[in-house]
Amino acid sequence: MKRIILILFFLSGACALVYEVVWARMMAHVFGSTALSVGTVRAGYMAGLAFGGAIGGSVADRVRHPIRLYAVLECGIGLSAVICHSLLGQLAPAWLTTWSLVDGSGTPVG
Repeated sequence: MKRIILILFFLSGACALVYEVVWARMMAHVFGSTALSVGTVRAGYMAGLAFGGAIGGSVADRVRHPIRLYAVLECGIGLSAVICHSLLGQLAPAWLTTWSLVDGSGTPVG
């Protein structure tokens, strides 16, 4: 059982790296800049780690079945990845509107 859990942890980390690369590449098409897309993905990833650490640290000690909690959280992460992937296509109009409000020229530099 311990070996299976370790393999699942490894696969979870590998999937997280794949998510990072895919989202950074998709956002590069939206932002027109790799630096902006990688920075955005990295900030979101770190915010998720901070949020998970803050909430998860207090909850994990009180849970009777931590493996079950882990499975539920992994399913939630997978679901959120699918949702985020579908929403990334709709990010470009929002980005262009935001950029035109900040910059005024209407076209992002990239």
